Amino acid sequence: MMKKTFSILHISDLHKDKDSDYKFLLSSLETDCSKWRQEGISAPSFIVISGDLVQGVKEYKCSKGEADAELKRQYAETEEFLVQLTSLFLAGKRERVIIVPGNHDVNRNASFRSMDVLDREKNVEIAKSLVNSGGKSEIYRWSWEECTFSKIVRRDAYDERFEAYRQFFEHFYQGNRQLNDYENEALIEDFPEYNVTFAGYNSCSGLDHLNTIGKISNEALQYRSQDLREYYDSGRLIIGVWHHHIYGSPYSPNFMDKGVLPHLHENRIKLALFGHQHFTEVADEYIDFENKVTDFEESLLMISSGTLFGTKKQMQPGIRRQYNIIEVQMENGCANIKIHTREDKLGDTPYPIWKRHIVQPNNYIERKVNFKPISPLEQAYDIDKSTQSTSDYKKGIMMLIANMPAEEDAQASELFRSLIDTYLQKLNLTVDYPFIIQTFKTPSNALQRGYLLQALINDKQYDQASELVEAIKEPQPIEQQAIDKLKSIQRWHR
Repeated sequence: MMKKTFSILHISDLHKDKDSDYKFLLSSLETDCSKWRQEGISAPSFIVISGDLVQGVKEYKCSKGEADAELKRQYAETEEFLVQLTSLFLAGKRERVIIVPGNHDVNRNASFRSMDVLDREKNVEIAKSLVNSGGKSEIYRWSWEECTFSKIVRRDAYDERFEAYRQFFEHFYQGNRQLNDYENEALIEDFPEYNVTFAGYNSCSGLDHLNTIGKISNEALQYRSQDLREYYDSGRLIIGVWHHHIYGSPYSPNFMDKGVLPHLHENRIKLALFGHQHFTEVADEYIDFENKVTDFEESLLMISSGTLFGTKKQMQPGIRRQYNIIEVQMENGCANIKIHTREDKLGDTPYPIWKRHIVQPNNYIERKVNFKPISPLEQAYDIDKSTQSTSDYKKGIMMLIANMPAEEDAQASELFRSLIDTYLQKLNLTVDYPFIIQTFKTPSNALQRGYLLQALINDKQYDQASELVEAIKEPQPIEQQAIDKLKSIQRWHR
């Protein structure tokens, strides 16, 4: 099976200050892109943003109107930046951008408005109830500022914590992606032409101005879990995305309990991208030794990204701004991962200058991720089943070309080629001719040459069509039909 390579631009924790300007960040990334090419790093096919798209409302005790206006301003700036970033790296294809929320994306003014501060006399009583419940209360929060408990009493206000993020999310995707319940659903996006599926989780479930602990809800973990297993059984690499890291200081419990990892592993996630800790780390790996049966079931590799635009207030001592470019070379049942970390060599100036984060000996970290291998015949069946159910023959052709077996597997290769030609005949020459020109510019048989000729004629590329005709010695009927049409057009033009 042919090897496929794609790259992911992994950014996180934007943390743009009010006085900073995204145009400088965008310019710096565009400049760094030319350095990628010089270093042999491929341009990204996807962009992953693992949370903290905005700074949020620091003074959350302000009025609802003030908080909403400030968040709207911040999200508008972020959206403009992401639209430009998508245009720069993905030719404007927003569907290839994966976004999840971070703790700064939570409207803490909403949670502040939802709670009442309780009398201190009730502290002992509430503490005892929390002990009896195992500390899993959904309505009480401890405030060190007040030295007492607060209680969520206005659930509608509390549920507005993700409203500004929701509006940004749906506006960025132009209504093509929606999450009705941001705490209990997951963003599942499948890209069969790359054999990859993204599962985006909100690790801010239950997070508010008094609760900083990261959490993915059980409902979100269960959401479309059967779909993920089916994607995995079809040979997909499942990539999970969330915000929080999984360990930290007991005196600053703003991380996520690593007990979530067996559930994510059960969802067949093999590669995970996150942020929050503000420095890049690629050494974490979860291995389920107890249930390990085969090599392709062995582990979950976790990669964090640094803060993209934060200042010294967000960065740990000795750590500078960072982001990742992750190259993925896919084989049947295996993905070779190269993690290239870029680092701002100036620190926290308004205009970053990126360079390689030096990691010996290759200036990148390389790991292997195993997933379920499937035979080319199984893959052809899955592609045909999906294509016939959706009638998206262009996508079917792309998937077949991307997964074309090696020539040594004659039976599978012939099946793939046969399906490609079958789907080609389903296309509409008056509409799909740009796709045909791009995809079949080096045709492999008379059918493909005939369709390419027709497409070139429809696109008025008569010179290119004539060059193709000259290479045809004994035209088949479908080629002859296009040749006759071209000659007729040329006579008319004379």
